[in-house]
Parts: sequence; structure tokens; C-alpha cells
Amino acid sequence: MRCCGDCFSSLYIKPIIHAFSTGLGSCDFCLSQNVYLCDPREIIPQFRSLVDLYVPAEAAASAGYSLDGLGGSIGPLSERLLIDFGPLLFNTEDPIKVQKLLEAIFEEELADYRVVFSEVVLFEHLCDFSAYEDYHKLATEWENFVNEIKNQNRFHLSSQVNLKAIERLLGNHVKHYPAGKIFYRGRISESNGYVKEEMGNPPSASARPGRANPAGISYLYLAEGIATTLYETRAALFDYVSIGEFTANQEIRVINLREPQIYDPLQLAEAERLKDFLLHLPFLQILEKELSKPVRRSDNELDYLPTQYLSEFIKSLGYDGVEYRSSLNPSGYNVAIFNPEKFECKKAYVHEIHKISFSHSKL
Repeated sequence: MRCCGDCFSSLYIKPIIHAFSTGLGSCDFCLSQNVYLCDPREIIPQFRSLVDLYVPAEAAASAGYSLDGLGGSIGPLSERLLIDFGPLLFNTEDPIKVQKLLEAIFEEELADYRVVFSEVVLFEHLCDFSAYEDYHKLATEWENFVNEIKNQNRFHLSSQVNLKAIERLLGNHVKHYPAGKIFYRGRISESNGYVKEEMGNPPSASARPGRANPAGISYLYLAEGIATTLYETRAALFDYVSIGEFTANQEIRVINLREPQIYDPLQLAEAERLKDFLLHLPFLQILEKELSKPVRRSDNELDYLPTQYLSEFIKSLGYDGVEYRSSLNPSGYNVAIFNPEKFECKKAYVHEIHKISFSHSKL
């Protein structure tokens, strides 16, 4: 039996299957037609590292681990893979089909994995309290740091954050944009608008503190699309908004904190980074929440200090910017570019706001 790239949603595994392909045909698992096929046993190295993260629940209990409160995280391997990784791994939600595919992948090693395939399992790290101590320590350090830099000390801090650990975690979220990539920036204007030379970041002397930049340090804030740009300007009905179209003049590398929960489990597992990543995913989601939380007119500028510190740290590592979810347009995202010279505004044009829609709730 042969599988194909359509069996999986993982983008990492697809070219590997293509490399091992024995030709075009009909897939025996997902039934796709005229696709590149390969022997499932060829991709066992990629799946072995992932499956090895699971342990039989009975064996974990016998080893002295407490499974209290973990009942919802225990189940057959095929079901756990679907629950733990959702659409990141397989192109099916049927555990029977997943089980069939796994058995074909592990055909030559089924004897070694018999217990994992036949009993209920859970992630080993869920019952590894020493590993969880590292996560809780980092989360607590960050919480203490945020409190101190906002409310107690600004420059000489007693709270220390494990920057080496944060650097390692951020390394899993590097995103490359090629030269020529287009982003947008908006400014409320008159009907005649601003010329392209006026659409860049403000001069340092005029730079107010923002989500990523401290006062007096000017970053270039861009959005992925015109809709997000219009939301970010907070334009009112019948306002005119000048839109600048910015093009990257070289490849840029940013840290993508927009969706830390979106990753490729097979790629991380093969690099032996998946366990560490999953342990610290809640911490990364804390950072993402800090960067993308809604900004109100009444907010204190001191609330920006933690994310400014994080952005400065990312900048010190040699990255070009940080990408984060737009709080005003849930489907959009922004990038704060540390070195504005890496982008050029190619053209500018004016949009008029004709309609604004509100969503609200009574408190």
C-alpha cells in the first residue's frame, strides 16, 4: 500500500513524500487520484520522533507519575494525535483512518510500538513535573518582570528573565519575507492625501511610545492588507486615509508571534524541539496576548513597557521586526520593522471611509 502528500496537512512531510515517490497513481489511504505515491515505511523517521513523545498511561502510573486531572488527555494514539495536533498533521478527522496509516508507516517496527498502538496513551511531558517546573519558572519570571518594570523600577531591575530560554523559544517562530513583499501603512489625511515621501515612520524626535517602540525610537508599523491598515488608523466615517504601499528592498526575518499555536509538529519533532515547544507554548501565548491586546485611548503608556522590552530583545538578536495579530481586525496582522530603511514606499493613494460597522456588548 502507498500513501501520498494529500494524506497529510503537514507541509514539512509533503516534499519528503515527493522525494521518495515511486510514481503517480491512486492513493490507497485517502484515495486521491494522479498523485505522487510513496511507501509509508519511508517516512517512519519523521513520525518516530513524534510518537516517541507518547507513553502508555498504565506505564506512567506504574512509574509513579500522578495522572490526577489528566483524564481528558488520555486516549488511543490515533485519537490523541488528532486532538493534540488537530489540522496540523493529518487531512482526516477519522481516527480509524489515522490508525491504518500509522500501522503502515510503522509496519517494520510494530513489535516495538505494540503497547503504544494498543493501549491508551498521553504526552510524557504532561506527567513530567520537573519539565513543567521550567515552564512555570519562566512564566513567573516574566510576570514579576512585567510588574516591576511597570510599577517599581525602570532601568535597574531586580527581576531577571531567562533571556536564553526566550531566545531559544523565539527561534521556532522565525518568518522570512522575500524582497518585494508588500505591506501597507495608513495616515488620516485630507482628500488630496500625502505623497509617498510622507508615508514613512515619524522622525525619532516625534516618535511617541508604541506597542513595540520606546519614545524617541522610531519603528515602521505596517499591516498585511489595506483593510487592516484602515482599521489600525481608527478612521471615522467620511475620513480620508492615505495608504502607502511599502515594498521590502531585501529579504527580512521577523519573529512571528501572531499565531504561536500554528506550527508543524513533524518538523519540530524531527529536530527534537517539539517537547520543549509544547511545554512553553502557553508562555508564548502570553507574549502574543501582550503584543496584540486592544489599545484604548485611556491606556497608560507604561503598559507598553513589557512589549517594548521584548521587541528590543528581538532586535538585539538581529531580527528585522516582530509580527503580531491585529487587535482591530481579527483576520489581519501587523509587523513592527526595526530598521525602516529596509522598506520603500513605492506609491500612495487615498481612500474615503463610507461605512463603519460596530460590534458591542453591554457590561
